[in-house]
Amino acid sequence: MGASHPDTARSLNNLAILYQAQERYQEAELLMRRAVMICQESLGMEHPVTQQLLKHYILLLADLHTNGDVEALLHLLAQTEQDSPRRMNLRHNTWDEEIHS
Repeated sequence: MGASHPDTARSLNNLAILYQAQERYQEAELLMRRAVMICQESLGMEHPVTQQLLKHYILLLADLHTNGDVEALLHLLAQTEQDSPRRMNLRHNTWDEEIHS
């Protein structure tokens, strides 16, 4: 396993959930964001594991009361599940269209 392996993402997510339960939200947010990014890059946005980690991330953002990010992420997650593939850019809290050649 390496730093960009899906199992690493799952471990980061599990630690983030523990931190969230301990109300260590800032630490949890960093780990969970990294976990989602790893899964997105290695498995793709439509993969069930990526979707699950993204949902955990959205719940964490709700705990953090992050200015509108939760609503925007929920809306875009719903679009992703219905529409064409999109790629979430967690570094900038935006979504990019995937380009298929």
